[in-house]
Amino acid sequence: MFNLFAFFSFVSKLLRYLVDPVLVIIFCRSKGAVPPAENDVLTMSIDELTNKIKSQEIKCLDVVQNYINRAKSVNPKINAIAEERFEEALKEAKAVDLLCETGNGEELRKIMPLLGVPFCFKQVINVKGMSRHFGSLCGDSDKMESDSEVMRLLKEAGAICIMTGNTPEKSIGWETYNFVIGRTRNPHDFSKTCGGSSGGDGALVGSNSAVFGVGTDFAGSIRLPGHFCGIYGHKPSPGLISIEGINPRFYFPLFEKISVIGPLAKTADDLTLLVKIMAGNNRNQLETNVNLDEIRVFYMLGLESRWSITRTDSHVKEKILKIAKHFESKSSKVAEFDTKEYYYLPEVTNMGVNGICQFPHFLNKKSTNNNNVEKAEDQHASFLKEFWKSVFGCSKYTFGLIWFQMICQVKGFITPGSENHWIEEMERLKKLFINQMSSDGVLILPSYPTSAVTHYSTLLRAIDSTYLTIANTFHLPCTQVPVGKDKNGLPYGVQVIAGPNNDALCLAVAKEIENFVKNL
Repeated sequence: MFNLFAFFSFVSKLLRYLVDPVLVIIFCRSKGAVPPAENDVLTMSIDELTNKIKSQEIKCLDVVQNYINRAKSVNPKINAIAEERFEEALKEAKAVDLLCETGNGEELRKIMPLLGVPFCFKQVINVKGMSRHFGSLCGDSDKMESDSEVMRLLKEAGAICIMTGNTPEKSIGWETYNFVIGRTRNPHDFSKTCGGSSGGDGALVGSNSAVFGVGTDFAGSIRLPGHFCGIYGHKPSPGLISIEGINPRFYFPLFEKISVIGPLAKTADDLTLLVKIMAGNNRNQLETNVNLDEIRVFYMLGLESRWSITRTDSHVKEKILKIAKHFESKSSKVAEFDTKEYYYLPEVTNMGVNGICQFPHFLNKKSTNNNNVEKAEDQHASFLKEFWKSVFGCSKYTFGLIWFQMICQVKGFITPGSENHWIEEMERLKKLFINQMSSDGVLILPSYPTSAVTHYSTLLRAIDSTYLTIANTFHLPCTQVPVGKDKNGLPYGVQVIAGPNNDALCLAVAKEIENFVKNL
């Protein structure tokens, strides 16, 4: 049977040899990085900040003002803010200070574990009063009328939203670029992408412009920015965190299993706290005691039996091996993950996030007053026409969105007539993988084969996202953990995947890796 996806991936890799040097030349003048944060407040953990705010050692107003100043300082360089709410945030900070002056600080902190903590929120999740254009010239001109459930929980916990983060057009793609806000740059190297689709939030947290961020993850959209920007990110189990208020909102059967909302943070402890708060009434699922001496640890260095997949950087492999040896020293059962059974994992994950997802048309001609994408054919622009208009810089849609529309129309380059075969293979590998992880196993693997790549390079590297889309396709929890920097000073990370609903194990292993890496 002819494998159309493998052929497309093969052609994409050949094209990269031609396109990558051109992109490097185009963006080489953009080199640079944001300066380190000089104010200690900007590098404090959530626990440190809330302790100082509730004891009135520092004013919440000063904390928020410091983060606003930092965001104003670095945003001209990274272009990560979709919309700010600085004035409202300062008013909320004053209210927190008044609360601390008149109330019991310790009691307040128990009720509000995020007391006065400034954060950013992905532009496509509902925040009352904020814009709903979603990075599209055809977007809605109205304002959001209510908060999403996650925003409600964070506000209830005392957190203060100071801005929303930029996304690709309609939150589609791994390059954060649209015609409304523009391109977001990596804070560690402006010539590199910050990833996507939660790239704005990744860049803001990675540049110490927010204590934490909130993003969405359909195909690694939290973890790729985390990897490229050097921060933590968690893709929760389906159903753990409410996706009410997510945009665009699709209604095909698997959407709620594949697409999730999750946090981006600077430390493993912050990440764990945020997941518990955002889980709301489901937080009891996370109250599990994890004994790391009794877990099974699998590690994967790469899927290099497939030529089209980029070879994993040597420093990533070395770090994974060191992490594996560390767990072995703790009496954990450690073994290399056997990838022979998973040769067709790229096809399977592509089927999981593209082939069987019934996406509507993204190139809708006019805005809507709801978050469901228009389905009427006469409301849609011609894909082929917009493709050629985009080549000559005349389309009102970004090339990334048009590219994804093309992938949707050909069902992820799945060979026509082979859909049932790949669905069966997907179910087989999902069952095999879940059985291997069981309730006590984790897989440690690359988040991406390399550190951050040049802007637009992710378009021809769709197969490299296989590492990210395993968790989405198999509906599993997964944590991105920053573990070092390469010779060019670019951060890189690893992922921790666990069995169904075993978020607590993911987060506990992430914390252990954090401690180990700090002591290297």
